[in-house]
Amino acid sequence: MRVVGCLLVALATFLVASTARADDPLRLTWSAPGECPTAASVRAAALRGAPPGASAPIEAEAVVARSSRWSVTLRTRRGDVRGERTIEADTCAALADATAVILALALVPPFEDAPPPTSSAPPPASATTTDPPEASAPAPPAEAPPSLPVVAEERSTPEPPRRRAPSAPALAIGAWGAADPTTLPSPALGGGGSVAWTPGALRIEAGAAAWTAQSRTVPGSTAGARFSMTSLGAGACHAIVRRSVDLAPCLGASLHLVSASGFGATDNYDASARWVSADGGALARMPVGAWLALRVRADALVPLSRPTFAVENEGIVHRAPPIGLRASVGAELTFL
Repeated sequence: MRVVGCLLVALATFLVASTARADDPLRLTWSAPGECPTAASVRAAALRGAPPGASAPIEAEAVVARSSRWSVTLRTRRGDVRGERTIEADTCAALADATAVILALALVPPFEDAPPPTSSAPPPASATTTDPPEASAPAPPAEAPPSLPVVAEERSTPEPPRRRAPSAPALAIGAWGAADPTTLPSPALGGGGSVAWTPGALRIEAGAAAWTAQSRTVPGSTAGARFSMTSLGAGACHAIVRRSVDLAPCLGASLHLVSASGFGATDNYDASARWVSADGGALARMPVGAWLALRVRADALVPLSRPTFAVENEGIVHRAPPIGLRASVGAELTFL
């Protein structure tokens, strides 16, 4: 009797296991490295996302590999229908989630065609009805499959290389008109040009100017001299404001070349003198285009020597002042 009982228990266990395998909607073979999720966790995630009532079990085989990225080759079979796809992800966990979603979608049963509507013709005239026929209750709407998690694979998009800003112009050639009310006996007008190198906020400039000639007589006499002047200068400026208008203080030096031709005396002579002055001032510059800028500059001039011009036997005609002023207005072309 004990042997018969054991046989009956074994037979019942075999039948239950066979029934469980027959009712199992997903048979998953999961081959993956040890750091990946287990087959049981992937299968459980797929069954949680799948609706009940799969029409036929699915057999799935997933093989995980890793090279530069994680990838899984998933093969599925439901009856005679077979499928295969390859998925890539940055991590094995994301790969397992994507596999579970695909398996859950595969477990959704196909929708069956609805039966054709039955004809509701009125009863024949000879038939008598006492009660109106009961209206048939509308069929409940088919339950939509539950929403499934969507696994979005993140791909890092490389940032496009930043373009370097074009370099600021480093060469400027300018022309300007100027006024000098102090260096010669009377205020003088002139014109000149300059060349500047502008590496960033620094500006190194050299220029030259020619001034209109003028005459001056000795007080109380008809004798005098006619003066003409040429100026050469160089210096540096540094922009402290760089906006729509650049503002820069400047320091430099100028060489003044003055010649005088005597007239009206018994003996007339030609004389010339040259002296250097220390210059300090400010430059305002306003760009009005890619290659054009307007400029205004004002300087104070302190001569290092003060030559004196005189007419022999008549007196002094002119002497350089202890401090002079000069201003200019012009434009310049800028180049790279």
